[in-house]
Amino acid sequence: MENKKRSMKKGLAFVIVAILLGISAMPLTAQNFSPFGAQANHEIIEEQSSAQDEYVEVEVTQYGADGYGEEKAVRLTVNDANTLKEKLVEAKTIEERFSILKEYGLVAKASLQNWQSEMYKKAGKMAFTESGAEEVKSNYEAMGLFNLPLLLNFFCTVNALYLVSGEAHLGFPPIIGMSKLFGSSGFLRFDIADMCWGAFGMVETKGLLRNYHLTAFASFMALAGFVGVHVHIPFVLDLYNGFSAMTFAIGLGMRSINFNLLTVSLLSFVMGALAMQGFSGFSGGGEGGGS
Repeated sequence: MENKKRSMKKGLAFVIVAILLGISAMPLTAQNFSPFGAQANHEIIEEQSSAQDEYVEVEVTQYGADGYGEEKAVRLTVNDANTLKEKLVEAKTIEERFSILKEYGLVAKASLQNWQSEMYKKAGKMAFTESGAEEVKSNYEAMGLFNLPLLLNFFCTVNALYLVSGEAHLGFPPIIGMSKLFGSSGFLRFDIADMCWGAFGMVETKGLLRNYHLTAFASFMALAGFVGVHVHIPFVLDLYNGFSAMTFAIGLGMRSINFNLLTVSLLSFVMGALAMQGFSGFSGGGEGGGS
């Protein structure tokens, strides 16, 4: 039974990697092959060559501690957008993707360290506390929900990429487009939570003690108290890079939990201290018995 589970996990991992490679190589324009013959293929190639001068609008929203979203649109050529997508898919860490965003001018004067401190400020304004977060996590563990392909982490870095995706914001107003009816007041653009869903999603979070990673199909993610940058290419990808007071994700796939270096060091120190204490007690008992 155990071998069967391992085989299923290996097979699922192989399928995920294969699909990920296929999506990363898939351009935003049509493929070169056409079933209607060489003439149709020639026409498609001509269309693709002319599409090199076409542009894709990349929507970039940067969230700060005050909860306001600073939105802007960046125009990239189709080729540049394809290259950007491939680089983001291939990148693994939050630092790598942050560097790519800076390379394309999608993030201005910002740093991961500033985002982390601003996330704690935003969580405080939302009355979100670490003690309350731990209580919620304990309740979820007691209910056995962590046996599902579910990710829940608090006060953590967020490195999330969704492909063939959509997104929505919860704030004032609930539908961001309604803000145009009432002017451009910052209050009307206040952000509380962000949601994203897609055909394929990769979510990585790093907390103080544990790191969570979820790779899944038909995945859904929700962020509360997010500070960082959100990059949206309509119907292509959504990227979240920053820090969040609460991160929740679920989908059909695999979840892994890793202890970070701080946790391993702490456990090593505790185990070493217990071992020394036990050794001292054993030595003391031996000496007492000898006398």
